[in-house]
Amino acid sequence: MDNFATEQDWIMSCNLHPKRWKARRKQTASDKEIIGLYKELRSLWHIISNMEYEELEVPIQRGYKRHFELSKSIKWGDEANFFQGILNKINIVQYSKDKQFKKVRSRRLGKYKYRKRGNPMLLDLTEQQFKTLGEKEKWYFYPIETYYSNTKLWITRYRFIEPWRFEIRIRPNMLTKIQKCNWNAERRKDEIESYLETNKLYVKTEKTRRAYRYWLRDEWYYRPPLENPLQNKPLHKVMEEYNEEKQLWAYNQKN
Repeated sequence: MDNFATEQDWIMSCNLHPKRWKARRKQTASDKEIIGLYKELRSLWHIISNMEYEELEVPIQRGYKRHFELSKSIKWGDEANFFQGILNKINIVQYSKDKQFKKVRSRRLGKYKYRKRGNPMLLDLTEQQFKTLGEKEKWYFYPIETYYSNTKLWITRYRFIEPWRFEIRIRPNMLTKIQKCNWNAERRKDEIESYLETNKLYVKTEKTRRAYRYWLRDEWYYRPPLENPLQNKPLHKVMEEYNEEKQLWAYNQKN
């Protein structure tokens, strides 16, 4: 006992930390590193996306673009400006190297098989985007409910009610200016993305998951989960409610 007491006093006097304390310190340091990488990645994206543009002396064509335009009956009508303003908010532009907008499907025996992309659809507005519309513009949208299995939530979107007013057009994608490159920022961005992807550090802990969701900037990640009516409820209470609903259903069937 004396030896044990002296050994404990020696450990306390030397301020030796246990093994779990060291593991927590390592985990905390790792989480801080991942969160710091996400912050640096956001700043790098901001630097790259806000680089200045340089005008080209001769415009060049880089593939084709597919987007919506006003139909002929609307383009020369009195409400052309009104529907053009709506189209600017819900238009979707797609780019492709091929005019047929084909997509690589699989590769067998060194040969590529292609399949044609489906026609683009108009953008469905979120609730925040719908609130920015004018009173007259809101008349041309109706709400739809979409279920997302990854978050198990129903999300409300607003869809344009008269898509026949727009037509799909394929135009050459002509470039008149190009954005300057910051090679140091792009090189550092690729290093961070490669490090996070190869080591599978996207959703390592709850703190890093919050940083990853903030990076995605998806609105449903910030919504609270749906409440489970059976959570923290005794089994006999559940059976009582079930029997009451069963008796009520049987009574309604008879009457």
